[in-house]
Amino acid sequence: MRAFDASFVRPIIVIAVVVIAATCQAADGRFDQTLQVSSTLKSGALKLDIATDAGEILLRAGGPGKIEIHAKLHSIDDSQDDNVATRIRMIELNPPVISDTHAHSVRIGHFADPDLAANIAISYEIVAPQGTGLHSETGSAIRASKGFRAPWRRAAAPARYVCGILARMFT
Repeated sequence: MRAFDASFVRPIIVIAVVVIAATCQAADGRFDQTLQVSSTLKSGALKLDIATDAGEILLRAGGPGKIEIHAKLHSIDDSQDDNVATRIRMIELNPPVISDTHAHSVRIGHFADPDLAANIAISYEIVAPQGTGLHSETGSAIRASKGFRAPWRRAAAPARYVCGILARMFT
């Protein structure tokens, strides 16, 4: 009887482990968008409305005339959702950013179909002019750079968390 040659088994096991690890990794994505806004608006005239169920919101002060939106998307680890990577790609291709025709009002993170963002954490870094009016809702935290001053409105939804730092930063 012939002896079993195990030398060919090792490469097959390595390939199987790599394939399984690649399919189990969390899906990630990102999008960046810059909106031109009027630099002649008085303080509080530019309104920013940001929402995210899972993810942080970081606000930084920028120069007049534009809002920069940088978003990182990440599948929630315990998700058994098979199509989360596809939905992340859909969000990257069509970011949830809507502005009025004069860019006096900008809505970020509001989805017509909330199931699109299910099991996806979206963190936003927003660079906006000083004095931008802010309404924000998040399931995580809101942080603001020390130089950012703006009027703000607390989220009405009790299930949302608005970090206490806003009271000190924006009033």
